[in-house]
Amino acid sequence: MFGEKKIIFAIIWVILLQGCITTKNSSISAKYFEAEKIIDNTIKNNITEVGFYIKSGRISFYDGQEKMNFLFSVKYEREKKYLISIKSTAGIEAIRIYLDNDTMLINDRINKEVLYGKSTEFEKITGVKYDFLKVCFGDLPGNYIYKWEKINGGNEHIELEGNYNGILFKSLINCNNKKPENTVIYIGGKNRFLKIEYEKYKGDLYQLPHETIIYDSEKKIKMILRIKKYIVPWHGDIEFIPGEGYRKRKFS
Repeated sequence: MFGEKKIIFAIIWVILLQGCITTKNSSISAKYFEAEKIIDNTIKNNITEVGFYIKSGRISFYDGQEKMNFLFSVKYEREKKYLISIKSTAGIEAIRIYLDNDTMLINDRINKEVLYGKSTEFEKITGVKYDFLKVCFGDLPGNYIYKWEKINGGNEHIELEGNYNGILFKSLINCNNKKPENTVIYIGGKNRFLKIEYEKYKGDLYQLPHETIIYDSEKKIKMILRIKKYIVPWHGDIEFIPGEGYRKRKFS
């Protein structure tokens, strides 16, 4: 069975995690379409630029031997605030998590306690800064791109490298929808990496992948997020309400 640390790691990772002109009549335009514009528009397509509400989703967590399943929902404000609810497959909430630039709060309904601390606690648990949560929902990590290259003839994909908050990442951009097909985040140089693959993008103005696969090279852990219902853009308010009578405990 999963130990307590594995369960906590699984739950925390749960919270983490039109384009080029390619029609037959526009091949000349596509040939000269500037890759910089595609990259810029991909960044503008980030749903964290407008706010979103994932009303329902499902996570499957594998460690090579066992499997765990959860239900989840996520609210995100443009002020970089997250409110995440993790539930059992029966729909009973186990944990509610609040994250912003400074703070991390966890309402633990199982142990009836509220854990509190700095947002840096998220990095201690997962290995990446909380800003990288956006990649779980199909967003490009950052806008500091220092290397890019057209591949597959130059009209289908762009492969790029960038740096976000001191962390190296690589992404493969699909020119048709201006969204990443995959992103690799390097933790601690290139010795450990997280690979994120996106499938089944849907939506009109703002698209989300309905399936995201995250693989941790060091821990040999794979997680699959499946998004079912969502609202983008979303302009609601986020409020963290601690459990009544819960004891408070600082992250140790």
